[in-house]
Amino acid sequence: MALELNVEGQLNVDNGTAQAIETHATGEVDFPSQSAAKVYLSANQDIPTDTVTTVVWDAEDYDINSDHDTGTGIFTCPTAGRYLVFASARLDEALTDGEFLAVEVAKNGTRVSYGVVYASGTLKTLCPATSIVNCAVDDELSVRILHNAGVARELKADRDACFADFSKIA
Repeated sequence: MALELNVEGQLNVDNGTAQAIETHATGEVDFPSQSAAKVYLSANQDIPTDTVTTVVWDAEDYDINSDHDTGTGIFTCPTAGRYLVFASARLDEALTDGEFLAVEVAKNGTRVSYGVVYASGTLKTLCPATSIVNCAVDDELSVRILHNAGVARELKADRDACFADFSKIA
């Protein structure tokens, strides 16, 4: 491990394979190798009615340490700690009165938090969910969708409205 303090007072820590910590003269601190991924759908995903369904995020804006699997939609925690998960989902078709859209954050297949939106009138619904999850090494984080529209609906491929962020924060 290399520890460098330069003439500007900046501290850099390199663990031999990646820069672990970088400080700046402004006082800001970066963790360039900290686990994080922002993922989205490249095409709509069918969500059956009344069935909790894992979103298979098959495209990535970034995946710092390749912790996200585009084939399963699962983010695997490389180290123990707290992870912030934010997800937003939107169905391609409108919901009507009495119908709902729920977005769940799950750890190892068990729901840890959720957000739900109930339709009033005819509405194209956007539903967020967020959680800070305490994880062990190799815990799996995922986002799941549930709705009660009576027929299958498609989760919309929209990288601005339908996406997930996974970030280690501590």
